[in-house]
Amino acid sequence: GAEEEEEADEGASGSGAGAEAEEGAAASPLPPPSSSGTSSEEAASPQASSPRSEALGVSLLVSRCADERISDTISGVYRPVSSNHGRLAYARETGPGTNDVMIYYWDERDGPELCGWWFGPSVGGEKVWAYHPSRTAQTPPGTDWNVPHDGPIDPLFSVSVLKPTRPHV
Repeated sequence: GAEEEEEADEGASGSGAGAEAEEGAAASPLPPPSSSGTSSEEAASPQASSPRSEALGVSLLVSRCADERISDTISGVYRPVSSNHGRLAYARETGPGTNDVMIYYWDERDGPELCGWWFGPSVGGEKVWAYHPSRTAQTPPGTDWNVPHDGPIDPLFSVSVLKPTRPHV
């Protein structure tokens, strides 16, 4: 489960890669990071009613990018599934013919050059598609991702909050 993934990645030499943008998507920029001091255990608790626990339900929309192959791999809707290095980790919703993709944060434990947000098939894995060097963002940054991870910033690529479609009561 999520705890196993989190424990397994603690010793991994994590590196990762970015995301892609899709035009015309109904999404908004990510909200500013929360300054809540809620611990990850509190946030995971169903009884917790803090801003952090409410954020657990926020899905992300990842757009397409300039590289069509990477776009096909990483674009889509992501849901929070666990945490890594003190920040939420997200998994792409999968369907027939899609690969597992995670968005996760990696801290400086393996060196400052690996610190930041990554897109990869697993948390802390060697294979990655996109990278953002932010050390301060509490959620995946909206723009300025390197796609591919070792390439230039892709201006087409974005990560945004997916607005829920709730019926009006």
